[in-house]
Amino acid sequence: MDKEKTAPIKEGQTVTELPQTGDAATEKTTFVGAMLATLAGLLGFVTTKRKKEDK
Repeated sequence: MDKEKTAPIKEGQTVTELPQTGDAATEKTTFVGAMLATLAGLLGFVTTKRKKEDK
């Protein structure tokens, strides 16, 4: 792992910015997962409907 450079905080100094935690990558992964789940659901619905119509 790469070690991040950090500046020491002096007494009485406040930090106004939170550290980056990689949220952007997590959001993309969540979006792709949701889209795949939706696609799988739609394909399952279509195949079930076709089986019912064939009978």
